[in-house]
Amino acid sequence: MTTEHFERIRPIVGPWLDQAEVAVWRLPAAAGLVAYLAASGVRRWRWDGEPAAQQQMQALLQAQHGQHLALDCQAFTQAEPPSLMLAVGDGPTLAQHWTTLRRWSVPLVLALPPTAERAALARVVFVDDDTAAARRWLLQQAPGPWSATRWATAQPLIAGLARAVLLRDTPLARPDLLAGWQHGQRVYAWEHPNLPLQAWGETPPLGTPEFTPPATPRGTLLIAGLGSLGSVAACALAPLFEQLVLVDPDHVDAANPVRQAFPVSSVGQPKAQALAAQLAASTHGPAIHPSNAADQQRDLHQPTPAHDAADLRLPAPPAAMHPRPASTHGPAILPANASDQQRDLHQPAPAHDAADLRLPAPPAAMHPPPASDHGAAILQPVPQASAVPTIHAYSCALDAATTATLIAEHGVSMALVATGTAADFAIAAALRAANVPHIVGRCYPRAHYWEAIIVDGERGPAFDALRGHIRPGPSAAPTPEQRAAYSELGALEAEPATLIESGWAAQWLARLCGDLRQPQGLRPRYLLQLLHNEQTCLIGGTQVQPTAAGPAYQIEQPGQVRAWQRQNIRQAAAPGLQKLPPASTLPALVWMEDEHEQTD
Repeated sequence: MTTEHFERIRPIVGPWLDQAEVAVWRLPAAAGLVAYLAASGVRRWRWDGEPAAQQQMQALLQAQHGQHLALDCQAFTQAEPPSLMLAVGDGPTLAQHWTTLRRWSVPLVLALPPTAERAALARVVFVDDDTAAARRWLLQQAPGPWSATRWATAQPLIAGLARAVLLRDTPLARPDLLAGWQHGQRVYAWEHPNLPLQAWGETPPLGTPEFTPPATPRGTLLIAGLGSLGSVAACALAPLFEQLVLVDPDHVDAANPVRQAFPVSSVGQPKAQALAAQLAASTHGPAIHPSNAADQQRDLHQPTPAHDAADLRLPAPPAAMHPRPASTHGPAILPANASDQQRDLHQPAPAHDAADLRLPAPPAAMHPPPASDHGAAILQPVPQASAVPTIHAYSCALDAATTATLIAEHGVSMALVATGTAADFAIAAALRAANVPHIVGRCYPRAHYWEAIIVDGERGPAFDALRGHIRPGPSAAPTPEQRAAYSELGALEAEPATLIESGWAAQWLARLCGDLRQPQGLRPRYLLQLLHNEQTCLIGGTQVQPTAAGPAYQIEQPGQVRAWQRQNIRQAAAPGLQKLPPASTLPALVWMEDEHEQTD
């Protein structure tokens, strides 16, 4: 276990961000970007906006990182130039305040959240650029209400772009972005309304708005694994479900809060219980209610310790960070934390100390608040819900049997599996046997790339039919950690990484879960197409890594997501297998099961 908050990410951020200073125009619109950069170690800030928003942002970062971040926050009007100016808003408004944004001769990163017809846009403006051309470009971008779901998955990429600008003159500069900058590339686009898997180096055409179904909470979500993927995704998914079942055998260690949804005050606590309390604290419910008899009977037959509800009252989060309506009924957290060694979910659970459940709200990066250029929220960061979920927390490992028990006892209707271990296979098998739609996600080393496998219940390929068999183009070069271990087996799967990399994966996993939970008639077009074509293995990349055989995993633009299907099987020739010619619609088809043996 590491003893230092930022220790694991030092190899990829170095010491340079500690002295970088970022000026942020208009909080709380840029709060999510601030949280992502702070999780990379940026501690010196100048914030423009209402004093209350500045105080809330500072309190949020201190809760997440504590004294490890050593925040240094100054007035926006300070004369000494910062390292970077970061601004969020619609194009015409940013153009209107161009003089303010250009008050210092420093690089700019201008972020335009996505609208119903336009992708999310980011423009880098360096000191020697034609700033008049940049202002004209801003004026050409039509304003409109922001799309919260697409903005959530765009923010980590924009924060990564800003970090790359700060590190461009260091040994940690990103070669893929440097090459583009040298050739005049300044505009980046993600989250096109009709083509969310694509990324552009220039502004894409306008799209056609899609129908967005109401965010009515429905069903029970199981989240297996509460690390950098599961914990962050849980914050986005909580309002979409009536019940959450959180499972993880581990405790929060000192390095977890830097990119997981746990504040520093939760170090040492079981992850499942800490996240349950964290999610409860992020609602405006007045109390965590004790379990009633029906809850106890449903909750895997475990006796639930009695609590005085008044002792479990939690503080509400800053309104600007999590603008959700107050609820007359707080969320019920049903403690079910077996010890780490208990794998029988019918064993009694130890009692909690109520004080352990008093935790601050999740980091701003989890619920970035889109706001108008006048400071008022115009779209909630997460879909509003009329009620908050009941939360069941289990500190145990999962296998097929315990997963089946959870499914039966809680009526699990959707699952996110993110253990990052071989346990994924057993969990996914139990979910498929019960016809439960599920997403299985993990990150590759350094979280430069992530993988999500979509399983629509009993339909389409199963998880084990895809995981480990897909051949998605050339692999990335081994990381220094893998080289030091002499094999991939000896290196941590996704370490080191920051919230920028793993946060993008987590937001996409949350988005996929939210879309898959919908009835078939309400699912978005991109998901219907993926399921119809059985392109249910997605690989996304935060950067482009060239290899002798082409870009790794065929990611050609930072932020692109590639969809793969069972035809892209990497397998040696064997009876029942035949070699197929490449298909025009998919790259690098290699092997496919014989037509008569295409069952899972």
